[in-house]
Amino acid sequence: LAQARQLLPRQLLSQPAATEYQATENVSVCVGRGPEAADDAVDAASDSGEENSAEVIQLAKEKVKETREADGEEVDFDDLDILDELEEAAAAIRKERREQRRRRRAAREAWIREAKIEAKRKEALEVSGAASVKPAASIHERPPWLWKQLATDAFKSGNYYQAQFYYTREAESYGLEPFTASIIHDKVNGKQEISDCNGQNIESQPSQLATALSNRSHCFARLGHFEASLADARRAAEIRPDWARAWSRVGAAAAAGSAEACDAWRRAVQIDPCSNHLEGLEEACRRAQKGAGKEQGNEALQARDWHGAIACFTEALAVIPARSQSTQDGYSLLRCILFSNRSGAFARAGRWNAAVLDAERALAEEQTYPKAYTRLGVALLGCRENEKAYVAFATALKAEERNQAASKGRQACLQLVPQWRSSAAALRRSRFLRDACRPARTSRIFLLSELRFGHASNEAWVHGIHATKFLDDVLILTGNVADSFRALERGLTALRPKFRRIFFTPGNNEMWITPLESQMFPDSLCKLWAILELCDRLGVEVAPAAVSEGVFVVPLFSWYNPEFDTEDPYPDTQFQHDKYAKWPMDANHQVWRYMLALNRNELKRPYHGTVLTFSHFVPRSSLPVSREYGGAKVSGCAELDDQIREARSSCHLYGRTFKNFSKEVEDVIYINCAHKSGGQDEPIPCVFNGERVCCDMVSVH
Repeated sequence: LAQARQLLPRQLLSQPAATEYQATENVSVCVGRGPEAADDAVDAASDSGEENSAEVIQLAKEKVKETREADGEEVDFDDLDILDELEEAAAAIRKERREQRRRRRAAREAWIREAKIEAKRKEALEVSGAASVKPAASIHERPPWLWKQLATDAFKSGNYYQAQFYYTREAESYGLEPFTASIIHDKVNGKQEISDCNGQNIESQPSQLATALSNRSHCFARLGHFEASLADARRAAEIRPDWARAWSRVGAAAAAGSAEACDAWRRAVQIDPCSNHLEGLEEACRRAQKGAGKEQGNEALQARDWHGAIACFTEALAVIPARSQSTQDGYSLLRCILFSNRSGAFARAGRWNAAVLDAERALAEEQTYPKAYTRLGVALLGCRENEKAYVAFATALKAEERNQAASKGRQACLQLVPQWRSSAAALRRSRFLRDACRPARTSRIFLLSELRFGHASNEAWVHGIHATKFLDDVLILTGNVADSFRALERGLTALRPKFRRIFFTPGNNEMWITPLESQMFPDSLCKLWAILELCDRLGVEVAPAAVSEGVFVVPLFSWYNPEFDTEDPYPDTQFQHDKYAKWPMDANHQVWRYMLALNRNELKRPYHGTVLTFSHFVPRSSLPVSREYGGAKVSGCAELDDQIREARSSCHLYGRTFKNFSKEVEDVIYINCAHKSGGQDEPIPCVFNGERVCCDMVSVH
């Protein structure tokens, strides 16, 4: 309206607007402007830029002057450096005034709506009579869920003043007069009753009333009315003393650092130790500079009070100076111990994610504390992240060999990993049928064995593969892509964009832990889990999947069995093969069994049509292998062939040996075609041309 009056020329109005109305029965025209209209005009004028700028600048100067004098600095408003600070103060004042005007408008709108509803109700009663017309529902008699929904919408939109108004109506619908009520405790037969000022019992719906008061307390806190917020929070806590949110409202509304705030946050943590409550307790105790110590937390652990122990360790962490830099300080070990202990308390309480977070915080403070790795392993086991838990336990055992808890945890992981229950394994399973409807003739499958990307000539050959020729095709890597983890990462990164999908299974060279990698991986299984995680990150498949309609690729983990050498079925004592591989079990008799156990769940899938399995080691003793220097003992595993048959394989691809082979044996075609490192023009073998299994050489250019 103010903007319209500015646009409309005054000379066009020959007479006041009120005189243009015709006299009508029961209608009165007020020429003057009421207080509400005047307030609307002031608010509109202020919003349109008509606010008294001089007054705002003066208030900003007083604010800046007060701030500078408190800091002991001189104030000279003629100095150009102070203009930015003055403008920021003026902007803050204008923002606060706009917020106040918005609250006033919201209150006026609510009052006007109530007045209109009441006026319509009274008019209906006067015209029709109270006997013939049923009175309309009073504003206080409306259903509570309506007020709660209106309050929720207002709160989400940032209108906290309107939200608290609706929460007030919700509380009134439960029989409480929020602005005049007081909590009265009458002990009758040992039971406390909560009543309003009129003595009306409100125990019938204590949960809903406490929720309404808690929500209104939150609105008051957002508006800066902490006294009213604290009063509502106290009433909510009185009604529901076992509700953590009510106590958190008390802690947020109470004076920062006060005893009441600390006690309220402590009660909230003891009931529900969520992250918000922990942050509130830590902040309150840090401001108060007092709290429980490590000893009280240990006593709570011994008493099996897990939530109480969490609260005590949180208070102990709050009074320790926070680390300001990334480097360690004199309190790093103490913080590590407290985080580790709190992680253990979280684990006992069944809050595994919080336990993982605290264990990781402990290790960030001190990476040489074995118990922190053990706590991390326990928490990860609770989250079913069995592979990551194994790494944590193995690291703890490397730092402390006689750690019984870590030893038991590692053994538990070895039993659970073959079930593949981790989140990463679930993600791999979700990709099983991603290409099941892709036409079979549109994709070819290529084989690459014994690549050894670390050699300069092989690396140049990989980079020389045509960039777009194989974008619809699939590549199978049968292991020994590289010796080190970094070289493997570079090799897979170079190959990944050249093919539609890549399948990989580790070979014996990938299981080596070189002296440079001894600090990265405690043993070869830890490196295996790291390789699987790397493949997931790069988009390389390590689990079975359909590559087109009726065509499946199944990777199989494997390791050699000395009994593969039928002429001398015993471990080789003369030559030390794979000396850089470090296993937590017997390398000759247990590793190959464990690798086969990792395949069992994948063999139960509904394979049909053309199934291509592949492994690094040779699956049959009748296939050609090198027997020099005890090579037959470390070339294959005969038990692997049983799993190949169980998967209903049409063709099996393998590596390990440089003796090329392509022949059908007992309804399964066995193919081995190792990379010869013959230069840039060396072709790549195609083992499936879209229609049938084959062994054709294709140029990579």
